[in-house]
Amino acid sequence: MRMRSIDPHNNQYQLVAWIHARMGGDLVMAVAVTGETTTFDPDDPEVFSWNAMHYFDLGDVAAAESWNEAALRLDSGAPHPMAMAALLHLYHDEDTEAVAIARELTRPGSDNRWGATGIALRILAASDLVAGNYKDIIARSLTHYPELADGRFRSERFGFNSPIWEAFMVTLDLASAYLHAGQEAKAESLLSLIEFELPHGSTDSLWGHGIADVELYALRGEKERALAAFREHAKTGTKDMWRWQVLNNPNLDSIRDTPEFADIIAEIEADMAAQLARVREMERNGELEPIPELAAE
Repeated sequence: MRMRSIDPHNNQYQLVAWIHARMGGDLVMAVAVTGETTTFDPDDPEVFSWNAMHYFDLGDVAAAESWNEAALRLDSGAPHPMAMAALLHLYHDEDTEAVAIARELTRPGSDNRWGATGIALRILAASDLVAGNYKDIIARSLTHYPELADGRFRSERFGFNSPIWEAFMVTLDLASAYLHAGQEAKAESLLSLIEFELPHGSTDSLWGHGIADVELYALRGEKERALAAFREHAKTGTKDMWRWQVLNNPNLDSIRDTPEFADIIAEIEADMAAQLARVREMERNGELEPIPELAAE
């Protein structure tokens, strides 16, 4: 608050406020921060794609597509807007297009921004899991996270471009591939690694683990623990990228068809609808720009 009183448009204030709002499930505040940021930094495509992500989670896919198209007009090769475009393709059941983008984001030497590589790796893992291409998941995961071959969690300092939830996602997807490939010992070794690392990461920051605990229990077949953890996330607000992370996540298949899972999804959707209604009111009041007005080059 002190920083904001000195300079309301300070980048660090905006960034910290956005991170806590986004990871804590307050998407009204997240949209407000990114909306304000676009007014004084209109050349940053990532800010526009962040807003696309928030509107997507809120359930306004048209607004999400508009914001992300604006981001891609600024830079068609920006990693996070590309990752967001892939998620929107998945929403429309355009898997081929989503996978093509994901492959581009994971090619050797590709730039990772705000976890774009992790999102792409998970898109490819989910696709390969359906096709039974377990060896491809294993090879790709170990190429990007070679320390997992030795049963080690990535130890270097995490930052904005490679948030810790990315490491949790890759480790869980690799464990899932091992499980499906019949390599239970390797899978359990990685799941135990996840279990050990969980207490060291919060759930409401870029350095948190997201819903890794839910995935861990679901992969182990501990349905009651998985559902309890999922319900706690819904209650406390851990909903970052929830629409993709929950609805398109094969690691949750063991609990997906339970009545409890459906009830939790309904609770989250109700929360999103209420938050979107508040965003709509802010748009009507002129506090937010509903559609980004950017001229295509």
